[in-house]
Amino acid sequence: MSIKPTAPMPPASLFDVTDRLEESFSRLNGLMNRMEREACSITERLQITIEIRQHIALAERTLAASTRAEAVNHFIEAVFESVKTLSATARKQFITQMTHQNSLLYKHMETAMRERAKQTLSNMQ
Repeated sequence: MSIKPTAPMPPASLFDVTDRLEESFSRLNGLMNRMEREACSITERLQITIEIRQHIALAERTLAASTRAEAVNHFIEAVFESVKTLSATARKQFITQMTHQNSLLYKHMETAMRERAKQTLSNMQ
């Protein structure tokens, strides 16, 4: 059984985990079949159950990340559609404001990373 979608896929992404999920799904199927077919000891069943839970957790995290990314993409598309309707002056003001906000975000991230590095170094001493 395959979990790969049948619809055309967008271009490959650095973050495409389809193959990894397919591998995980196949492993999960194999583990479940093994538990059904073979007389496994309690220890083996426990180990298989632990691994099954790890595969389910991977799928859950992947789905959550995918859902967040999809929501962000929908938001960005809505913003772009709205910006298209603005006058040239308003569009320029919007872009200027977003550029300013972006630079503030990077400054904040840089400061936070510097502080984190200082804490890590002080903890090592």
